[in-house]
Amino acid sequence: MTTTTEPAQKSRRDRASALLDQVRAHYCNPKDVFPGVIFVTEVEAPHAARRADAIALGLTRSQLFVDGIEIKVDRQDWLAELSDRTKADAWYRHTSRWWVAVPDPRIVHPGELPPGWGLMCPSTRRNSRRMKIVAEPEVRDPILDYPAVAQWLKKIDSARGQEVQRGIEEATRRIRAEEHARAEKNRARQPVMSWRDQELRDLGQRLVDRTGMETVDLLGRLKNPDIGPLVRAAIECSPAIGGVTADRFLRDRLSRALHDHQAKAAVLDDALHVLDRLPAGGER
Repeated sequence: MTTTTEPAQKSRRDRASALLDQVRAHYCNPKDVFPGVIFVTEVEAPHAARRADAIALGLTRSQLFVDGIEIKVDRQDWLAELSDRTKADAWYRHTSRWWVAVPDPRIVHPGELPPGWGLMCPSTRRNSRRMKIVAEPEVRDPILDYPAVAQWLKKIDSARGQEVQRGIEEATRRIRAEEHARAEKNRARQPVMSWRDQELRDLGQRLVDRTGMETVDLLGRLKNPDIGPLVRAAIECSPAIGGVTADRFLRDRLSRALHDHQAKAAVLDDALHVLDRLPAGGER
């Protein structure tokens, strides 16, 4: 059963996901293959059942930091965070800076930001991927003990695995799309079968069945230029003309053609007989 709160919760999740993507772009330029920052989300704390919405680790000489980021999409979300500020303690000491990211800085009223926390929001500048810094956080030396590092590495490994899986799925979709496009292209090149093409197949099969001839032998004989037109004429007629089936019609046509050829052959034979009786060398 769907409740009235589900659409609101889904909308909040969508807004949080969109804001998280903006924060990710702030740390990692999408155009860079190696941005020099590892950005992981939903990272469990090493010594408590708490999670940071995101952890960003700077890996270059110019950017050596461990930033923790909490995502708050509206005033209600922020007030829930303020009601239990100790939630951040599980990760706070393992980071060099602690941030709150909001879609609108007015969500956090003046004086509400805990000491040492920073505040960022999306920039109003056009085409800017960088977040706007509303309040600078305190910079500290993070406690990089093994449990904290293990949590980062576990999350990084999981994120890399998911990225590889997404790459495999994307490559699979691309290959299948290319195969489908090639199949459609080849299909478009092939002639569309008409009812006459189907009739040709049916009639050919009937001729094979009734004559007992091999298909190759039958096709070879039908390639004769004198027989071909007769076969095509029979095929192009309807399956039955005046109650006469197409193969019977073809047989009658072939019989008449054979009779005509025999008559012509008789005339030519007579002509050859007369020519054979002429004197050699054209003498009269």
